[in-house]
Amino acid sequence: MHLGEAVPRTLLRRGVWRGDCALEELFVRRERLAGGGRHKVWRCSGGEGGGEFAVKEYDLADARTCLREAALLERLHHPAVVRVVAVFRNGDKVMMQMPYLEDGSVDVWVNVSVPPPLWTAVRGVMHDVTGALAHLHASGVVHADVKPANILIGPGGRGVLADFDIAVDSGARTTQQYLATTRHRVGWTPGFEAPELAETGSTAATDVFALGQTVAALRDKCVEAERAASAAEVDAFVAALTAREPEARPSADEAGQH
Repeated sequence: MHLGEAVPRTLLRRGVWRGDCALEELFVRRERLAGGGRHKVWRCSGGEGGGEFAVKEYDLADARTCLREAALLERLHHPAVVRVVAVFRNGDKVMMQMPYLEDGSVDVWVNVSVPPPLWTAVRGVMHDVTGALAHLHASGVVHADVKPANILIGPGGRGVLADFDIAVDSGARTTQQYLATTRHRVGWTPGFEAPELAETGSTAATDVFALGQTVAALRDKCVEAERAASAAEVDAFVAALTAREPEARPSADEAGQH
């Protein structure tokens, strides 16, 4: 009843909010994708205007998260940040429509591609992602869950940062009570969490730590012979990003210039 009143003005102003729309009426072909993290994700095509889309499904009880994430993506607008196409209500669900990227996430890309992608190509993807993180941090946003599964491969092998479910947006115009509960929001994937995370909450420095763990995970999946030539340099880079003390880590912008 009150969902329309909760829609952020930016989504209304830019025509992203489409109100009530049935998924089966919008798209001829619909396929649920495996995985998808906390929410179901559908691969949809055959709709108005053509193209393929990934449509992320939220329960109505979680509509606020969906609307907040969509508004955040609209505000960020960066080539290496996933783009929101539309948000709509589908029965007792709220759906967020985004472009479908055929190559999937970077961890799938390095695991299933034959032959595996060159390490230089993976470095290019990570360079795009560091640019996205630098843009986020300059905008007062912390991603809070950087990991290979949240980095997609876009057209031309470019990196795209996705899944902003638990991102912390200190630049949003919202209530002080909401800021107090989200500024130090703690969300992570085991193996990518910074040592200070439980104490400080998600920060730009914890994003950089997770970035370092992501580089390490991807490095270990790439062709051994190719990696050996620059192993020492990459190891030193990972060590800097994952330094135990947050202040010893480079910024995302500095990491992108490495």
